[in-house]
Amino acid sequence: MTFFKLKPVTVIDFSTLQRPRSPNTYLVCSNDFSASTPDQEAPIFPSPLKDLIRAWNTMIANQPRTEEIYKQDDGLLRTFVQRTKLVRFPDVISVEFVSLTDRSSTLALYSQSQYGYNDFGANQRRAKAWLSDLTICLG
Repeated sequence: MTFFKLKPVTVIDFSTLQRPRSPNTYLVCSNDFSASTPDQEAPIFPSPLKDLIRAWNTMIANQPRTEEIYKQDDGLLRTFVQRTKLVRFPDVISVEFVSLTDRSSTLALYSQSQYGYNDFGANQRRAKAWLSDLTICLG
């Protein structure tokens, strides 16, 4: 049962992203990728873009209470909703995949709560866990 409805979600443009003052978001990207200062520098994966996306698909399929709500035509920009276990608060997670060379790629990830002022580190924990799981899926 869902207690909290998903508020209208806009597609993230990382280049113009303006974060709220509340501490309920977490941004992972390179310093020059976003208008906002990242909380964590994005890893560079020694994998072509198609392999990174394939690993992401494997990783995201194993995330509980998570659904994709937006996918850009080229598949490089995607948005997901993950709900908390007990109360089903919706958090919105946007990811953009970036090719660096034929053999390396990276991503930008923005996780944000839709309800509440403070998330008590939930978005940070999610981002770090997903990046760790993604690294494992890449082998």
